[in-house]
Amino acid sequence: MSKKVFLSIVITAHNEGIIAHKTMRSVLEAANRLKKKNYRYEIIVHIDNGDYQTRNYFSRYSSCDNVSVYENTFGDLGTSRNFAVGKAKGEYITFIDADDLISPNWYENAIERIMKQERDCILHPEAVLSFRPNKEYSLNLQRSSTNELEDALFLIADNCWTAVAFAKREVFEKYPYKKMSDGYCFEDYLFNTETIAAGIKHDIVPGTVLFYRRSDNSMLSVGNKGNAILPYTELFDFGFMTNASIEDGRVDLNRKTISKRTFRDNKVYRAVRRNWFLNYLITPFARLILIILRRDGSSKQMASEDAFNIPKFVIDEWSYINHIETQLFPFYDVVKRVVMYSVERQVNVGRSYVHLSRQFTHYPDYIFIVPWVVRGGADKVLLNYIKALKQINPNWHFTVITTLNVDNTWKDKLPDYVDLMEFGKMAYELPDEQKDVLFSRLITQLKCKKLHIINSEYGYEWVRRHKVLIEQNYDLRVSFFAIQHLNVDNIEVIVSYSNPALLSVIKYVDKVFTDNKTVISQIQNLDAYDSSFFAVHYQPVQTSKMMQPRRGLRKPGKLHILWASRIVPTKLPDLVAKIGEKISVDKITIDVYGEFSSEIKSNIFNNIQSINYCGKFDGFDNIPTEKYDMLLYTSIDDGVPNILLEAAAAGLPIIASNDGGVGEFIVNNETGILIEDYLNPDSYVKKMEWAIDNFDNLANMAKNAQKKLLQQHSWDGFVDKVRRDIG
Repeated sequence: MSKKVFLSIVITAHNEGIIAHKTMRSVLEAANRLKKKNYRYEIIVHIDNGDYQTRNYFSRYSSCDNVSVYENTFGDLGTSRNFAVGKAKGEYITFIDADDLISPNWYENAIERIMKQERDCILHPEAVLSFRPNKEYSLNLQRSSTNELEDALFLIADNCWTAVAFAKREVFEKYPYKKMSDGYCFEDYLFNTETIAAGIKHDIVPGTVLFYRRSDNSMLSVGNKGNAILPYTELFDFGFMTNASIEDGRVDLNRKTISKRTFRDNKVYRAVRRNWFLNYLITPFARLILIILRRDGSSKQMASEDAFNIPKFVIDEWSYINHIETQLFPFYDVVKRVVMYSVERQVNVGRSYVHLSRQFTHYPDYIFIVPWVVRGGADKVLLNYIKALKQINPNWHFTVITTLNVDNTWKDKLPDYVDLMEFGKMAYELPDEQKDVLFSRLITQLKCKKLHIINSEYGYEWVRRHKVLIEQNYDLRVSFFAIQHLNVDNIEVIVSYSNPALLSVIKYVDKVFTDNKTVISQIQNLDAYDSSFFAVHYQPVQTSKMMQPRRGLRKPGKLHILWASRIVPTKLPDLVAKIGEKISVDKITIDVYGEFSSEIKSNIFNNIQSINYCGKFDGFDNIPTEKYDMLLYTSIDDGVPNILLEAAAAGLPIIASNDGGVGEFIVNNETGILIEDYLNPDSYVKKMEWAIDNFDNLANMAKNAQKKLLQQHSWDGFVDKVRRDIG
């Protein structure tokens, strides 16, 4: 046997205890085959933050010539692997975790395979059988890498290759594992993406199997308590992915990755299946195990035609490994519950990512996460923030990520220095887990640490799932405007982003912005937030377009009123209809502008002579305000509505319901008419009739409202506040 060490077998240990004995036996049995071919090997055990049982077990190998045991307290798998590489003497190195098992042909077949390679490559077992004793089994048939673009499409969604890797030591030295912390994880996943990006091929070794033991106390599980994600990697660079072809023929989703030789062809299976004694009594605990599997695993059964689509070599190695790990044997009741997994089924995540990459033009300095970009007050807030931040930081660029599957009708209003990435559309059909992977990859690859959520429920959920990541890596701001009161079976129900959305992540939020003071006191009373979290940013209006309030009605003795908003329950369209039924068309008419939501019947204003529905509108500037004498605004659960500011700038007197932050702009009989009994239509009708004979008073109120605009809602004042609170 050559004196030169050919292969270093690295076992990474943590707190596996005597379970590591199963791993050690499988490693030694596989390594013994190398002796017959004169391949000298060494075994390096690295125990990182090991418990007593693990250290005690491996101490029994201290006198073995070809086994070295090292202990450290890194608390990190990447650092642990790199340490072992530094100690290794072999020309080749391979890894295995101390609770897994490898088929006895792994080292022998891997050497034969790698000797045939013309350039550097990294080898992995062909099959990974994951098992959690007495609970669940899944089988993944790993794929060889093909080309960088196709590999990237798969790797976006999931790690294509197990951490059991076999390569020249120079490969591990040139591409060391990265230390994972601050909410990032999966050092082997990052290693795989970086080596693919570097042009290193990943190949499978036919006929070999890794038996991967799922455990809740492994270092990976312990380190992933915060739903950690993969950090930034060049492989998923937007510019690179934009060039990916994603036509139907580009990635063959029907590629045959499973052998046609099935479980039923296996001699062991046929013998066991025919012999009930062997099937149930091969071990004293077999019957109990099968009963448990039948009960606990019934919900995880695959369709019968898929249940046995397992290659013969997997069955053979699964049967053989039983002499080391008695919990492993391909009983019929076990095999029929195996979940077949393939990373190729995740390719739709890669496809969606490619589409999103094509919406990318620049790395942002600030990211907004919003449900949509449509007609609405929150969307105007978004546009105001973008404009103000650009004025403060002329070199900044922005990305707006929308999280709902809607038509973003206002996307053309976004400046050319803003990228709109329509995540909600691209991810609509993906399962929740894949949506999370895609959104996480999007945020990470944008390389921007400033996040701002405006009314995006998905944004809040994502932050909640990745709290450690946010706390350690991101500056998080949110905007919050109002709480809602719903009537459910005549019971008032409070619904709010404050709880649970904001409350669940408040520890990781740097600042909460709102457009009114009222909501701050409301949610402080509900949820006891510290006032230091909040900053009020009164939204600005274009005072340069301010119109002089008109003295006198357009038509003497008749009041022509404008009502304009989204026609949704919170804007009280039912109340408007009741008001219309009570007024005389000879004295008062109301023109209604707005788009109906699905909750409101589109015929609600039909047959009401005093109300004329004028259709939807695209911004207040597109309404002929010069036709009207005043604005009627009805609503519950509001901040300071932007439409009140725009109406005041247009010179229109205002009559409005006193709810939410409305009273912070409309002061009764000073800047407008405020209705206290705002659900009573008679209260509005009475004030409207009064206005016909007292319009000069209304004109004075409109003038005062414009003065308040200049004081409280000026553009310069807004920019100063944004500069102070955001920067």
